[in-house]
Amino acid sequence: MDRYQVSVVIPAFNRARVIGDAIDSVFRQGVADVQVIVVDDGSTDDTRAAVARYGPRLCYLHQPNQGSAAARNRGLEVATGRFVAFLDSDDVWLPGKLQLELALLARFPEADAVISDSEFWHEGSLVTGSRFAMFGVELPAGLEHPFVSDLPLSWIEKSLFSTCCLTLRRAALPRLGHPPFDPALLSHEDWDFEIRMYHTCKVLVHPRVLAQVRRFDDGTRGRRGTSRDHSEIQYRVLGRMRDLPPLSPAVTARTWARRRELAGLLAGDARGRQRLRCASLALSELRDGALANAARVLALGARPRRTPLP
Repeated sequence: MDRYQVSVVIPAFNRARVIGDAIDSVFRQGVADVQVIVVDDGSTDDTRAAVARYGPRLCYLHQPNQGSAAARNRGLEVATGRFVAFLDSDDVWLPGKLQLELALLARFPEADAVISDSEFWHEGSLVTGSRFAMFGVELPAGLEHPFVSDLPLSWIEKSLFSTCCLTLRRAALPRLGHPPFDPALLSHEDWDFEIRMYHTCKVLVHPRVLAQVRRFDDGTRGRRGTSRDHSEIQYRVLGRMRDLPPLSPAVTARTWARRRELAGLLAGDARGRQRLRCASLALSELRDGALANAARVLALGARPRRTPLP
């Protein structure tokens, strides 16, 4: 049963200083029938007090620190809106964001979700005025509101949008599997969610900047892993696509080409005990039918490593 028009899930960890900006930006959207859910992921600062001043206007949940994926999942468990949206506790929505996205979902009833563009700020300074432009998202000429299926396949290599720039029909969530966000992933849990959404939902693209993604040097984002960790996670996430409904031969071909590229990068970069991983990489490539790449991965892993001269 839909008790609200939209539920907004805000995960938070030690964000007492800035979370009020995020919450205020939701209440300024001009959408009266909104459920705001703040999931405090084990904060040790005054986040609880910062949220308490809003009283019954929002739902506050507290859990031991488990990461943003688990916090978003907890928020979705209590969400009762017809639509769900996400907002990190250090980000803010620009005026009219939610109204515009809800209007687009009403205008395009075949769409399960809508994504939009964002700015990126660091410590109060604008870094880039458009994530789409920074990541090379090319919108087809003549289409005011294309679907993701109309875009080039760059999302196979990197996330197209910031999590705060998504509004999704709650009824579509079960198609993505459970849990919606994978708490076992050290990073890229939002990209993993995004890929499963593209395979199971029709996603509309709105090219306008509707949010500010803000980063602060406050040590609250946790350990996100090394570049090698990221490549390992990307390799694993792309492998999951074999269990998703196929989109097109082009998507399948691009996915496995990227997997083969990542396997080669991981094998070529392996040092010490990491080289043992090359055997499992080769086996995974064999399962995907990439015999030549499996042999290449093994050869890269077995290649002697020269010790640099002092």
